Amino acid sequence: MEEIGCLQDKIAFKTIFILFNMKMKQCLPFFLLFSLLIWGSCRNDESPPIERVPFSIAQPSATDIGNANNASDIFVSFAKVSDETELRAYRIFLTDSDLTVGFDLEMALQLPPARYTDLQPLGHDINVQLPAEATDIAGNLIEEGRPYAIYVMAVAIDNSISFSHALSDAVLITLASTKVHPVSTLNQHFDASGGIVIGPDGAIYVADFGTGAQDGTKILKFTPDGASFTTFADGLLGPTGGAFDSKGNLFWSSYSSSTVHKITPNGVVSHFATVPGPVAIVIDADDNLYVASCDGNDIKKITPDGTLSTFATDPVFNCPNGMVVDLNGNLYTCNFEDGQVFQVDMNGKVTKWATIASGSSVNMTFYDGYLYVTGRNAHQVYKIFLEDGTVEVFAGTGDRGDQDDAALLATFSYPNGIALGADSTALYVNDVLPTSGANPNGVNFNPNSLRKIDLRE
Repeated sequence: MEEIGCLQDKIAFKTIFILFNMKMKQCLPFFLLFSLLIWGSCRNDESPPIERVPFSIAQPSATDIGNANNASDIFVSFAKVSDETELRAYRIFLTDSDLTVGFDLEMALQLPPARYTDLQPLGHDINVQLPAEATDIAGNLIEEGRPYAIYVMAVAIDNSISFSHALSDAVLITLASTKVHPVSTLNQHFDASGGIVIGPDGAIYVADFGTGAQDGTKILKFTPDGASFTTFADGLLGPTGGAFDSKGNLFWSSYSSSTVHKITPNGVVSHFATVPGPVAIVIDADDNLYVASCDGNDIKKITPDGTLSTFATDPVFNCPNGMVVDLNGNLYTCNFEDGQVFQVDMNGKVTKWATIASGSSVNMTFYDGYLYVTGRNAHQVYKIFLEDGTVEVFAGTGDRGDQDDAALLATFSYPNGIALGADSTALYVNDVLPTSGANPNGVNFNPNSLRKIDLRE
């Protein structure tokens, strides 16, 4: 017989058993009906089990951002759970790296609040600098030179349902004297919201895409230190990205006129080719141009004599925008609309490589095995490891602003263009002044700032 789990069930069955033993069969119908009512009441009071899907926490990333010799040196990023409706909080735990086997969800739930960092759901992915006073799970202050394992836990609103919580896998970090990549502002209050190109002489060329109607016309030329600028070329319409060929000619896209222009070293502008909604341009060793066509959702190839052909096309393209080439000749491009990043080999084969969590990705550059991509909507710069497509935040807290600081503590405002300096010691980024009221796809892309991210420190 199955075990009876309800108290009323037990009372009803015991009553029937006693009646039979006392041979009070004449009362049996009454008591049987009474017992069945109690039994049915018990069954009706039982609520159906709540089917809860456990939260899923992606493995976090951790970066050493300073040299304070405490937890404030640690910057933690992780993707939010897909549905935060029943989520009460996130918790970040630091343990000795030797505890990566023994630390589990049950242990995490038993720790007092002083032994973890509590975070409220924000409705978006989390990027946070830990407080200086944070400790490991044993209550020890964080020190440089020691290896730590970092975990993130999702905590359900109903704390009694332990299986609805979730604990991430560990990410390991050892604090040490580290390069923090300081961000500095070189210039402000100019109109140049388009792409950035570094010239052979180290000069910084920045396009004026326009205030919001893609109606800018100029290319500005900044001195290598960014302190001053002049107008290098005029007569374009919605200029976006460009590149130099081997002869010193600058080719630049005009998005609004579907034109690729050729600009001589003296700044003379002429029509070179017609491409639907052109944006980024890269040029190979033979001076062939490869142009990302946002409106055409493909990549065009233009030979030095102006012959135009389609180099790569794929249904996954959704306004391919930024573009760069690696040391092996592979192209990489990113979709403006959804943040997907693709590799395009020398035969035009398209392979999905990574996804930028912020959605809109704009421009990119390449250095030392990494792609650096601006996430316009996220106010951040991302770093993608080419070997496996791993994505991490390289600069920007995610809050809109213009604060100069270490890369992960600095703030940006709709960053757009990005380029590697001529001596490979810095990245240059232009963004929108945070007082301009810009939005991802609306008006007020100007005025702008020119920012530098130092790669040496």
